[in-house]
Amino acid sequence: HVVPESNDGSAGNFFLQELGQETCAGIYIRDFDIVPDVGDELTLSGTVNEYYSFTQIIDVTSSSVSSTGNSITPLAITTGDLGIDCSEEGEFLEGMLVKVSNVTVEDIDEFGNIQINDGSGPTLMDDYYFDGSWPNISDGETIFSIVGVVGYSYSEFKIYPRNEDDFSCDNDGDLNGDGGYNVLDIVTLANCILAGNCADLEYGCAGDLNGDGGYNVLDIVTLANCVLAGDCGGRVDDASEAALIKKDNLVSIEANGFIGGVQMTLSHGSDFTIKMTDRALFADYLTTGNETRLLVISPETEELFSFTGEFEITEIIVANSQYEVSVDLPLAASFRLSDAYPNPFNPVTTMTLTMPVSGKMTVEVYNLLGQVVATLASGYMEASTTPYTLTWDASNASSGVYFVQAGLEGFSTTQKLMLVK
Repeated sequence: HVVPESNDGSAGNFFLQELGQETCAGIYIRDFDIVPDVGDELTLSGTVNEYYSFTQIIDVTSSSVSSTGNSITPLAITTGDLGIDCSEEGEFLEGMLVKVSNVTVEDIDEFGNIQINDGSGPTLMDDYYFDGSWPNISDGETIFSIVGVVGYSYSEFKIYPRNEDDFSCDNDGDLNGDGGYNVLDIVTLANCILAGNCADLEYGCAGDLNGDGGYNVLDIVTLANCVLAGDCGGRVDDASEAALIKKDNLVSIEANGFIGGVQMTLSHGSDFTIKMTDRALFADYLTTGNETRLLVISPETEELFSFTGEFEITEIIVANSQYEVSVDLPLAASFRLSDAYPNPFNPVTTMTLTMPVSGKMTVEVYNLLGQVVATLASGYMEASTTPYTLTWDASNASSGVYFVQAGLEGFSTTQKLMLVK
């Protein structure tokens, strides 16, 4: 049995549900001495009891955890399947985790019972068993989906959602809740993606337009295409590949078609500065410490931003009007020299050079006077998925500090070596 949700309040303990069953698979456990975690698989012994026609297990004499981290997929039902009055169909669902979709709130009574209906017939919803908070719910509201455990109280079947995560709104792009989608929703979505707080917005779930459970530039370009082009089905001139160009303190993008948006995360030092293009529907960034997240939506030119200082691209998503596009990174981000090992060393140290793209590469070792004391690689090197191995035998060098520098077409990286004899 797997625990769908635990409850630390005064109403009782928890529900159990057997995996792989669609009827008669759930039951309520009323025993305050057992404190399981959500997802625990339990084996227990106790007494079956009917509490005002609600089946439960009480007086548990033994229990053990067989496994942890399990999950229950809610059983999709209609509100009419459960209904309100006592029925065999409702009895089969008692204690189980279920999901209803596209429901309308028809009534909220003085006791907090909420009547919902997906068109197949009404059922009730209540918050008695669980302590989690709910979103604000109003009479006449339509809710995209509701998940909850089925219970029976006062001769009525009810669905008991556990917390606000059990409520889902329609991912229609209306992030400000004004009944439609427009450029204001695009800006709201872009800002919450930069801040990483879309899930905290009242209508945040409306921003997951591709339904992948997250928020990124793919959702923005889908919304932007719906708003600007009036067509949510994509464009015929969509790009299928792109390349970032980093030159003269300017980052730009070249593509074989329409680019709807670019999302990047940069890692950099404290001396890094950035200026976004002013030729785009939306272009902004958010810097926290040594990390900058940026978005450019519907760029009108190839230029994305200018900068000073050095940076590394740690994450990038490039999208056309609806899908992610493969992107070639700038050469500076397309080779990597690993840390030398061992370091300090005597007299041999080794490092690897990763070359996803071909180019003229130079790897040299310098002393403190800036003099080249060894050349580890020089000349044109083919792209390879297997790193090149570079070794420096410093048998003829004196103890001290040295620097190894790798350079490719104007871009370089340097690390310090310590030779100890």
